[in-house]
Amino acid sequence: MKLSRPRILLLSVVFMLMNLGGLIAQAQQKPNPPASTKLLNYGATLDFNSRYVWRGIPFSQGAVLQPTAWLEVGHFHFDVWGNILLQDSPDSKNLNEIDLNSLYRFRYRWLDIEPALRFYFFPNQTTATTGEVALRLKGHAGPVEIFTDQTFGFLDISNRYYGDVGIGYLRTLEVWALMETSLSLGWGNSRYNQANIGVSKAAFEAVTVSLAFTFFPEKFFFVRPHFDLSIMLDPELRSQLDDATVAVVGLGLGVKF
Repeated sequence: MKLSRPRILLLSVVFMLMNLGGLIAQAQQKPNPPASTKLLNYGATLDFNSRYVWRGIPFSQGAVLQPTAWLEVGHFHFDVWGNILLQDSPDSKNLNEIDLNSLYRFRYRWLDIEPALRFYFFPNQTTATTGEVALRLKGHAGPVEIFTDQTFGFLDISNRYYGDVGIGYLRTLEVWALMETSLSLGWGNSRYNQANIGVSKAAFEAVTVSLAFTFFPEKFFFVRPHFDLSIMLDPELRSQLDDATVAVVGLGLGVKF
């Protein structure tokens, strides 16, 4: 039987997951840098990406610039994120999305718990403002983490739901360099898929593989090249997307104080 390209990619992802445990066991893990104990932390990032892809759904045909400014006070985190189209089109260089995100981080025994509230604004578009309440649970076993996100939408369309589960791996390469990789699977209910893809059905969404390296050439400055591959699984959802298998290459430049 001849396998289609999406099936070949999906089988490759499954193979990577099956071998992840062996790779981790063989790696000589160096201790990760301790979390900051400062009460106040803040910073900003400029992230250049070949495309804008969110939860496996492409929202641009070409390159984008995505700036972020963030502030942390104790366990509270606040950030403002934007998306600017850079491709040569009638919407070129338009700021077409602004997201406000706030969350609270705390730990209960071995579990990290992060409730969050998000608002999405769409300037220069007819899309209505929307919001989400979310909960992230994350457990650690050395350099490996298992995580899940449960997200519920409100404002524009109520009862929208999206969830995911994944596994991540963080390794300190040097004092000035980190490597991060993750594999996740998402799913959404019929209202979520109707709002974002135009298909009213509950389904598994995308498998996403991510790889990033963060370098700290200076104390407060970092460079973060990254790669993401998203594969939409459901055939009916795939048929509604121009690109159901999307690879994104990006470069982030940031400061952290």
